[in-house]
Amino acid sequence: MTHFLGLDGRLHLKHRQMIAVVGVSITILVLATIAFFINDYVAGRASLQENIKSKAVFISANSSAALAFRDRRAGDEALRIASIDESVELAVLYDYQHKVFTTFLRPGLNIPVPEVLPAEGITFSGSAATIVEPVSFHGDEQGWIYLVYDISSLQEKVITYSKVALGIFMVGLLLSWLMAGISQKFIAEPIVQLAKLVEKITHTQNYSERMHVERSDELGVLIRGFNNMLSAIEEREAELQRHGERLESLVELRTQQLHHRANYDALTRLPNRYLLMEKLHQAIESARRTKRNMALLLIDLDRFKIINDSLGHHVGDELLQALARRLSGISRVDDSVGRLGGDEFVILLGNVTKPDDAELVAKKVMEELSEPFVLQHHRLHISASIGISVFPGDATDPVGLLRRADVSMYRSKQHGKSAYSFYDSAMDNSDKRLELESKLRNALSNEEIYMVYQPQVCIQTHTICGVEALMRWHNQDLGDIYPTEFIPVAVEIGLINELTMWAIADVCRQLNSWDAQNVRPVRIAVNVSAADLLMADFVAGVRNNIEKYKIDPSRLELEITEDVFLDHTDQIVDALRELKDLGVRIAIDDFGTGYSSLSYLRDFPADVLKLDGSFVERIHESEKSRGIVASAVSLAHGLGLQIVAECVETQTQYDYLISQNCDIIQGHFISAALMGDALAIFLNQHEELLIDNTAVAS
Repeated sequence: MTHFLGLDGRLHLKHRQMIAVVGVSITILVLATIAFFINDYVAGRASLQENIKSKAVFISANSSAALAFRDRRAGDEALRIASIDESVELAVLYDYQHKVFTTFLRPGLNIPVPEVLPAEGITFSGSAATIVEPVSFHGDEQGWIYLVYDISSLQEKVITYSKVALGIFMVGLLLSWLMAGISQKFIAEPIVQLAKLVEKITHTQNYSERMHVERSDELGVLIRGFNNMLSAIEEREAELQRHGERLESLVELRTQQLHHRANYDALTRLPNRYLLMEKLHQAIESARRTKRNMALLLIDLDRFKIINDSLGHHVGDELLQALARRLSGISRVDDSVGRLGGDEFVILLGNVTKPDDAELVAKKVMEELSEPFVLQHHRLHISASIGISVFPGDATDPVGLLRRADVSMYRSKQHGKSAYSFYDSAMDNSDKRLELESKLRNALSNEEIYMVYQPQVCIQTHTICGVEALMRWHNQDLGDIYPTEFIPVAVEIGLINELTMWAIADVCRQLNSWDAQNVRPVRIAVNVSAADLLMADFVAGVRNNIEKYKIDPSRLELEITEDVFLDHTDQIVDALRELKDLGVRIAIDDFGTGYSSLSYLRDFPADVLKLDGSFVERIHESEKSRGIVASAVSLAHGLGLQIVAECVETQTQYDYLISQNCDIIQGHFISAALMGDALAIFLNQHEELLIDNTAVAS
């Protein structure tokens, strides 16, 4: 039975096609046979009726005189003539009284004569047909003729015709079966083969299979199209396989790259923080098992940010790469060199018998750094601060060792940089330093930083001509932190630029606010660092704030210290000249304590010299201090600059500065630093200051 079933559990297409063809043929043949039979039967019966009718009319005409004259012999003669037709089995003449007048019965037959005359017309019954026809003579009805007619010839003819129709039907059925077979061979079988091929390809996924075809009809076009589709699929499959292989190779490569990126620094190719911590953990476990010491050296470059900002990040990156190569070159086989991030590197010393081993490595690092780095036509001299922690004496876990090394590294920076330090317990106050650094990173976003303003008085006019903006920080946990504490930290962790730009924006906003309140116009001085001036977008940031708050640029004064000229004089001078072109005033802060050479004043675009407060504080007790103050005032005036004396706290200091023609004074003798709203009130209340032995404000 399964031989006849297709893919869907039903009959095969070829069998269904054969059944359909044969079924249609049988239906047509049956209908044709029935139509032929009915047509022949009806035609034969009509012919027979006509023959019987004519026979009856003929006998009626011949026997009419016999009935009219009651001539029985003439009636028998008329019936005898009727008997010539062998199909007539019985003939009966009835008179007008419906009585039998004469009869004829074919010999050998036993057919009863009806006593009662049947109704007129022709009646068919079995193999006989009867007819009753009236007999008239000159228009008068004389009687009736009754005939029984044998119609077996008609039945035989029907049977014969039926046999012929059956024969034709069987021949037609045979021909339809043959035609169905031929149709199946040329149509159904190729389709079935195509279906089997599809099923095979579906299970084997072998797209190299093909179906042979030599025909050019629509089915041939279909098969060739299917073969072409298989060729396209095979080619696509091969392409996908090649693509999959390439993708697998690429995924494997990307996995390796991701693993490398996750564990190695992209710039220096050294282990990164993640891998370093893992190596540090392994080194600690190994040292613990072998009961040996291990050491960690944390190396932080000094003044790297200045190099990065002034010469560009590409030079800074090359410097880090060159340093990584040098550090790798001096490390031992058991040591590991890695980069924590930024300009911080780590050397893990896996086998240390005594602290001197770590010290020797630190000295090697110092020696390597003493050699200049030549990068893109720049000859760079750099130094580093190194912190050293030892397992198990300083800490017994990776985080602890790294933290102790960080603490000792900052101790090295405090000792003047280009130094190394071992950790000791006296450095434990580093926790406060780390907490300070952590909270400083969020100080601006938490709105903990604010500005206060200390008035500056012009001695000649006795009016407040300006204020210095001083940054303050109040933290909920740490309380008030002085700038001397958090500004150096901001420089070290790279936040100083963000703080400076915030301060300039806040000062410009404050000037705009005072103008809106009709506060008497004054100038505001803001402190900036060398790192700020080396920022590529620093001047643009200042310009944007001036335009945003619509202030007069001459009311903004930027204070810089002398030591900014120790490095990158050209870059800083260029930045200051751009600021001067904007209309911003430039002041040199802490004059007399920094750069010893005065040659920079010749080309430096300054407007103000601000005398360091340490000289003002000693006016009353040191002749040298008084001489320095007098010389500074004279130098400033000779260069066409104004001079400001800060930290003025006594009448003696004030009187001496007047005697030396100092231009502007600033200090608690005038007023302490005030909040913006308080200063607005102070300015409006003191248009002119009469200074005597009592300070104006405290």
